[in-house]
Amino acid sequence: MEYTVTVRKIPSVQALTMEGKIQSYDEMEAFVRTASEQLLKENPETLPVKDGYRFISFPKMPKDGEPIELNFTIEVAGSGPGVHTVDGISAACTKHKGPWDEMGDAYSTLIRWMMANGYRATDAPREYYIKGPWETRNRHEWKTEIEMPIIPLSDQE
Repeated sequence: MEYTVTVRKIPSVQALTMEGKIQSYDEMEAFVRTASEQLLKENPETLPVKDGYRFISFPKMPKDGEPIELNFTIEVAGSGPGVHTVDGISAACTKHKGPWDEMGDAYSTLIRWMMANGYRATDAPREYYIKGPWETRNRHEWKTEIEMPIIPLSDQE
């Protein structure tokens, strides 16, 4: 698949977040589904924003043989004890169509682009799920935007 990288501003949103661990990326779909249901059940005063921002971030680089730590965030309308603001960011972004376990080339493209264009990552990457298993069981129709929070190297002190 051919990937195009763009830089865009991602606005801040009100959201709920659930931290978790999975043993393999094969468990990602179940984690996303379960986390969505649990977050909304625990916060009945909130509603997910239709076609809203929902993403996974990885606070630590996964190591072979160890559980994969991840945070699932879903944009919501309303307020409540778990609702928080996810700050806006500037991000290098590329879109992937297909199964989540086939995004390696998209990540490599982002890293190469950042190095070639003088940027560095400021935080963990986000996988923004545009279309996923909640809409279609056909994994080849899933759409994900990988977002790498960035700043130009020239902005470093």
